[in-house]
Amino acid sequence: MAKYNALALPVLDAFRWYNYKEKGFKGETAFVTKSVKQAIENAFGKDGQSYITTFLKDLNGQENTSRDTVGRSFFTKAKIASVGANIRVALLQPTAYLKASANIDNKYLIKALLHKPKIGRAEKYCGMALWKSLGYYDTNIQRGVTEQIKHSETWKDKATEISMKGAEVADKITWGYLWNACELEIRDTRKDLKVGSEEFYTAIGKRLREVIYKTQVVDSTMTRSQLMRSGQFYDKMLTSFASEPTLAYNMLMESFNQASLDTRKMGRAASWKKNGKNIARVVYAYTMTNALAALVESAFDA
Repeated sequence: MAKYNALALPVLDAFRWYNYKEKGFKGETAFVTKSVKQAIENAFGKDGQSYITTFLKDLNGQENTSRDTVGRSFFTKAKIASVGANIRVALLQPTAYLKASANIDNKYLIKALLHKPKIGRAEKYCGMALWKSLGYYDTNIQRGVTEQIKHSETWKDKATEISMKGAEVADKITWGYLWNACELEIRDTRKDLKVGSEEFYTAIGKRLREVIYKTQVVDSTMTRSQLMRSGQFYDKMLTSFASEPTLAYNMLMESFNQASLDTRKMGRAASWKKNGKNIARVVYAYTMTNALAALVESAFDA
């Protein structure tokens, strides 16, 4: 019902767009029509249509689950055991801060570290920050929304939640600093907004949401890849610890794909001039994040 309340009208508009057809005309052999579905299939094949229909079903609350409840239960427990009370995982959370450099200037990220992280403000004005604070930072770990509303957690759920505190706190601090960076950027770029006003904080919240969607791992309907939407047990097992690699792959793919599209339109030189800086930023963010993560892991392992 929460999804319905937030997304009923956007989903309805999406279905209207997806099912749109232009008035046809009589061809030599058949009646010819043009449609959005046909255009999508021409450009991306049947997988393009599959992606959209699966995504809309998820938005509409139709969960794509498998019948293998025993396997799913073992799988969830194994993942909780790997992440819970794991200092190594907690230490790795802040390394994602560097990944934001793919979408926001480094000067803001550096200056942000000089101020206390504004965790509460991030959670108040950015829905994604609040969502992640509820435990939705990776797949197959968190309790469902129903359990959170009803407070029907067992002693085992409470123990699991306590074991996740290290990663949760590290995550909140990271996002608090990301709020600082977005606030510094909005101060510089939105002179029309009065500092400290409701509009000012709302603009920062929107900017933080954009940074989160493009560079940070969080488990939500909007952020799962097509393979992660699958209800099949083996697909879930394959994508179990693949949230970070999937996000990194999408960041790289999106930047190079845009350059490829622009090359067709305007030529290689013009495309590189337009997209070169963005590609360099994404590659830098990807490389530095992995280097820092490797450094933290090797230090802890030693």
